[in-house]
Amino acid sequence: MSRAQTSSPVRMLVALARPYRRSLALLLLVSVVVVALQLAGPRLVAVGIDAAVRPASRGDYWPLAEIALALLAAGALTWVLTVVSRRGIGRVGEAVTYDLRCKVDGEFARLPIAYHERWSTGLIISRLTADVDTVSDLFANVLSGLLTSTLMCLGVVAAMLLLDPIVAGVVIASILPALVLTTWRVRRMAPTRIAERDAIAQVTADAVEPLGAVAVVQSLGTEPWHAHEFGRSSERLQKISRRIVATMSTYYGTIEAATQLAGIVALTVGALRVMSGSLPLGALAAFILYVGMLFGGLRSTSFVLDSMLTAFAAARKIADFLDGEQSVPESSDPIAPPLPLRGEVRLCAVSFGYQEGSREVADLDLVLRPGEVAAMLGSTGAGKSTIAKLIARFYDPTSGRVLLDGIDLKDLAEVDLRSMVVLLTQEMFLFSGTIADNIRLSRPDATDQEVTVAATAVGAHPFIAALPEGYATHVHQRGTRLSAGQRQLIAFARAFLADPAVVILDEATASLDIPTERTLHQALRTLLSGRTALIIAHRLSSLDITDRVLVIEGGRIIDDDTPARLLAKGAGAFAALYRDAHGQPRGTEDPAGTWMPL
Repeated sequence: MSRAQTSSPVRMLVALARPYRRSLALLLLVSVVVVALQLAGPRLVAVGIDAAVRPASRGDYWPLAEIALALLAAGALTWVLTVVSRRGIGRVGEAVTYDLRCKVDGEFARLPIAYHERWSTGLIISRLTADVDTVSDLFANVLSGLLTSTLMCLGVVAAMLLLDPIVAGVVIASILPALVLTTWRVRRMAPTRIAERDAIAQVTADAVEPLGAVAVVQSLGTEPWHAHEFGRSSERLQKISRRIVATMSTYYGTIEAATQLAGIVALTVGALRVMSGSLPLGALAAFILYVGMLFGGLRSTSFVLDSMLTAFAAARKIADFLDGEQSVPESSDPIAPPLPLRGEVRLCAVSFGYQEGSREVADLDLVLRPGEVAAMLGSTGAGKSTIAKLIARFYDPTSGRVLLDGIDLKDLAEVDLRSMVVLLTQEMFLFSGTIADNIRLSRPDATDQEVTVAATAVGAHPFIAALPEGYATHVHQRGTRLSAGQRQLIAFARAFLADPAVVILDEATASLDIPTERTLHQALRTLLSGRTALIIAHRLSSLDITDRVLVIEGGRIIDDDTPARLLAKGAGAFAALYRDAHGQPRGTEDPAGTWMPL
């Protein structure tokens, strides 16, 4: 299912159903047969009353037995075909659910960082679960129900017209108000159902958000605030649900009244026709049965139409997501990266803003030579992380170009770029699975020996080997059973195994204590050896492995030199940061005027 196929909910649903069109066509045929068998029931009753009752009163029960056997056979066949139809529809619905869930999940994984920074996890989960399940119900239940009920209504009208056009015309005229009411209700409920999907998504978001930071919530005592937010979104959903219930109650009450009215009309007019000899008594009985079937079909049609509105509202949300603008679209004709990779990074007059009109990075020119290790320093909001995201192509620049070994990042296939550039952030995320699985994420085909070599290189092997199950130790989501330092060592092993040309460390050691960070330095040397690296940190403890320091302010480079030369200047952001790290008061210079790593 391509993006062109999801530009509207209808197109998306058609694309989902296309692989199963033969099964759906067969199920359509089965539904037609089921409706025909159900319509035959009242007709057989009419024949029984008119042609079998009198012979039975004279002792000839065979005609009545034939009618009874025919009704029994029709009922049994209807049961069998209904079971077959429901099972078939269920299988198609489950298959469509699987396809859609895989499609949506795959798109979520490929969505640009901008999307995830704009929408909450709860809203995304709602799209992946509640909305997908609702669309699934469309195929599993709604479409078959709508088809059956529509065929039933049309078949009943045709059967009544064949029995007696006059009585049929009067009955049809009596149901026109119900048809008008159904149309009104459908049009009224459409926007309400869309609002309901939004409200459900917000409730999910408010429920999920605090679960991702339970320790913070409990330590700050913000449970009442989160409960208030959840209550507010739940109250909004409750108000929408009440409007839906009120509308549905009025509708179903009116339909029941219309059913009684139509029955009275059919009985009265039909009785007059029977007394005049224009209509057999059995036909009148069939009319009464058909009226019940007609309004049963109308009720069913209304119910499935309401379910269809809900499904279309969910499908619209999913289609809008699948058709969302891609901030980093992949090239249709990507260029193969040159081998061997050198790792030269070049930013040419790059400007970028998260919002239209803003400029977090302004006309930036930067060259990172192959194998060079550079550090970026600057105050919070200076643009350091933004530059890192541009080099990793989580965003495309508003203007200018970002080149890797002379190739614009826009011209590289995403899979090639992700193998060439690795970004390590302060939050080293571990997934549910074993430690070996988490290290192997960067190279799923890596052997156990290669995983062990990577862990040993960054100093993670000793603590892993000391665990009861070693590399087979299962870690929960986010690796909460491991210390921050251990999680970061695993992430470093993951990066080492990937063997990238460029490594970006965005505050990657900021949360480590000093002893742990010092033990990591040799691992960093191993990881960065022969690779181009960009280290972003507020502390100076990693700068002894850097070749140059870039001081960033306002999205621009205001200083660029080796650590020793920057310190020798005795002024500027780097010198001030160095004095703070060594406990020297601001405004004084280092007496030696030399770079002294921590």
